[in-house]
Formats: sequence, C-alpha cells, structure tokens
Amino acid sequence: MKISLNLILMPEESKTKRERQRQRRAEKEQAIMEAHVAKRKKRNIILASSGVVVVVVVVLIVWLVQRGGGDDVTVSSATTTTQITTQTITLPQTTTQPTETGDNMPNYTPFTPADYGQGECPPDEVPSTPVLEFASPPKLCLDLAKQYDAIITTSEGVIKVRLDVENTPGTANNFATLSRFGYYNGSQLFRTDPSIAIIQGGGPHNNSPSDPGPGYTIKDEGTEFKYVPGDLVMARTGAPNSAGAQFFFAVNETTSLLDGQGVYVTFGKTIEGLDVLETILGLHVDDPNSGLGGGPSRTVTVEKVEIVEATS
Repeated sequence: MKISLNLILMPEESKTKRERQRQRRAEKEQAIMEAHVAKRKKRNIILASSGVVVVVVVVLIVWLVQRGGGDDVTVSSATTTTQITTQTITLPQTTTQPTETGDNMPNYTPFTPADYGQGECPPDEVPSTPVLEFASPPKLCLDLAKQYDAIITTSEGVIKVRLDVENTPGTANNFATLSRFGYYNGSQLFRTDPSIAIIQGGGPHNNSPSDPGPGYTIKDEGTEFKYVPGDLVMARTGAPNSAGAQFFFAVNETTSLLDGQGVYVTFGKTIEGLDVLETILGLHVDDPNSGLGGGPSRTVTVEKVEIVEATS
C-alpha cells in the first residue's frame, strides 16, 4: 500500500512541480516582456522628446533666418538714395556682379532712322571754341559698319572707350557727334560717388547735374541694363527719354547696385584706363549737402574727347 500510495502520489507531485516550473517560466517571460515594453516605452519617450527638440530647433532656425532676412530687407529698402542728374535712385538689395549673357542681356531698342534728329554732322576738325547749343538731336553721322573709340584725355590720365554702335547706335552717335563739336572739351568730371562707384560728367555749362544740356534729349535705347566696371553710361532724369549729354562711368562692381533701375543706357566699354577711373574715384570727398555723394578733392578736367575709328 505504501508503494501504491507512492505510485499514486508521485505523478501528482511531479505534475505540481512541472506547473510550478511553467509558472516560473511564464513569470520570467512576463518579467522579460514587461522589461522590454518598459524599455521600448522609454526609448519612444526619448525619441519623441528628441523629435520635439528637433522641431523646436528647426522652428527656432526658421525664425532666426526670417528675422535676419527681415533685417536685410529693412537695410536694403531703407531710404538710401543717390542721384544721376536730378533723379533719386533707390538702391536695390542685390550686389551680385552680373554677366551680360542670355537673360541678363539688356532689352535693347536701337534707334530706327526716324529716331535720329535733323542736326548737322560735325566738321572734320574739332572747333577751337566748343559748340554747346543745338536746335535738334544729330542725324546719323557715324558709319555703323565701323567701330569707334572715344579717347578721353583727362587731367588724371587717358581713358579709352569702345563705343557700342551695334546695340546703341543712336546714343553712341549722339556722344560722338557732341565730342566732335568739342562739347565736352574743358568740362569737368564733377561728381564722384563711391557708394555706387560712379564718376559723372558732361555738363559744360555749369559742371553740375543741373546743367541744361545741349538743347535736346534723345530716346532711351533699352532697359534692364546691368552695370559692370568700365561701362560708359548716359545719365538722365527720372523721366524716360530724358538723356542729353551727361554721362557717368561705372568704376567697380558696386555700380551693380543700379541694376534694379536698369534705365541708364550703357553705350561704351572702357578698354584702357580703368586705373585712371579708380584714381579719380579715389579722390572723392563727401559733400552731405549735395545729395549726390560729393566730388573729387581737386578739379578733374576733360581736356579733350577724340572719336577715332577702332584699329582692333
């Protein structure tokens, strides 16, 4: 009986032992699962927190960028003004140096035969006394099949400019005709403005932007001009087709600040004497009362302007 009892009891005891083992395994597995779940929750919380931090950082960066951009816009759109003749020019934001290719080319509108005036062409020899008054813009006096250089002798040195008779024939013809009448001889380069890197002249009556001009105005030969160092450009008022005789040189990349205006017709490129232009601009003395930047510290005279056929 004892043995039988043992035989009966042993399976029950073994069953209980196995159940306890299964329970312990289940408990262990449950503990592992709970630990895994807890670990995953902790990781998710960390990731979520990181995401919040990233979002906050991104938002902060965007806010800072927008704030900085706002400062740039404020600076660029501030009332920083200058003038070519009597026009007030608001400086645009861009300072990028342009290249005149493709879409950056000016929108040229060259003279047609009807756009020229009836004024006589100059004599073969430049008059000893400059002619300053004209009743009409000049007729076409240049041979547009040729190239021409303007040799501008100043008290600071010689500047040689290749006139653009291809794209701006009317403006080039006007400058050349006035030059051959001696219009610019003895006049001054009266204005310098480093803030837009220009040197202005062409007002022989009173050597100022208020000069009355030759007695006529000419048609603008384009818009959307980009200004690069050495450009020879017509000055004008704020009204279209108001250029007459005054001009300015673009001395360095800073003149590209005028690109946002783009209405001043470029009609020549300096091929010699850019260093002379830099020297003249370096003579600048501020004149806060002029509203035009100022002028050179000593008189800079245009001794003569010669128009010659280009040899190369």
